[in-house]
Amino acid sequence: MDKVTIIIFSTFVFLLILLFVLTVIIKSKRRKNIIQTIDKLTTEKNLIISASLISELAKSTKLANNKKQEKEIEKRYKFLKRVWKLDEE
Repeated sequence: MDKVTIIIFSTFVFLLILLFVLTVIIKSKRRKNIIQTIDKLTTEKNLIISASLISELAKSTKLANNKKQEKEIEKRYKFLKRVWKLDEE
């Protein structure tokens, strides 16, 4: 083998190794970011389904003074019930 072939082959191997290392680094950063996002969303979900929020929503249904407000409150209450069910599963 002449020197040019060896240089081309070694450059190719080096670039493959570099590509592999960069891929692993990018995947690990992405995975870490996804885990942080999941933790944040879990915390927010737990705040949404807290008992105090549901009791306040129940109080607000009594204070609603027109149909539009009642519909909006019922819509939010149904959403919270659906979130609560998903949390139990």
